[in-house]
Amino acid sequence: TLNLLGYNEEELLGQSTEIIFAKNDELLFKGISAEKLLKEGPVKNYIMTLRAKNGENIPVSFSGSHMKDSSGGMIGFVCISRDIREMLKLNQSEKELIAEKVRAGTLEESKKIIEEQNRELDVAIENLKATQEELIQSEKMSSLGFLAGGVAHELNNPLTGILGFAQLLLKQTDKTGTQYQNLKHIETSVLQCKRIISELLMYSGIGEFKFEPVNINKAIETAISLVEHIVQSGKIEIIKQFSDGLPFVSGSPPQLELVFANLLRNAADAMTAVGKLTVTTKSTKVS
Repeated sequence: TLNLLGYNEEELLGQSTEIIFAKNDELLFKGISAEKLLKEGPVKNYIMTLRAKNGENIPVSFSGSHMKDSSGGMIGFVCISRDIREMLKLNQSEKELIAEKVRAGTLEESKKIIEEQNRELDVAIENLKATQEELIQSEKMSSLGFLAGGVAHELNNPLTGILGFAQLLLKQTDKTGTQYQNLKHIETSVLQCKRIISELLMYSGIGEFKFEPVNINKAIETAISLVEHIVQSGKIEIIKQFSDGLPFVSGSPPQLELVFANLLRNAADAMTAVGKLTVTTKSTKVS
């Protein structure tokens, strides 16, 4: 929408919605769109007009839905606007062309034209249905992102408590006993869960990617541990050929581990269920 209307984010933050709506009855928090969003639920393919920064009125297909928190309270809206100027021009050109052909042709020619246009109309309807499905899917993904953020926050607090108690018990437990190893397994599992929650928060737009020096060998080791049981179930042996003393790289450890895990899984899928999957790291100078 920012690109469509010619604004940047700073120009719109804190402004009234009137700045982007061409008609008073289409103001998001005053007119029919708001009434539908607040009372009737999602709005799908509602034709309205937006005003660009240069004053141009732009017809759009508007779809939107409200968002609620876990207690049912409204926390915001998810909205999508699609520029339909070209589609309207095309429709007008087609109408003019049909009218010209009807005036110049015979009844039989007009019948053929109508049949052809009906076929084209059927195709256009199917295309519109596909576009509508894409919009609905986009809305679902946006809502899923917010839902993931809420769930992640709810899970993070009890996991922090479990981790704290596990680490406290580790300090009070004999390192040579089996109880100590069980507690270490709990600590490792909780840390993995917290890492997954961090990724959910980043996916939902709530968390932030934290860049830090990353040991590539260690990141790949973690990725291998995540997929090793899947890869080895197909009798594929993972061979590690890691170079020592590699320089650290700047990145987000959870994201890099996820990338490496996906690469390993894809490589295993491309194999014939049996063989050796070799992972090599080395430092190379690029001129």
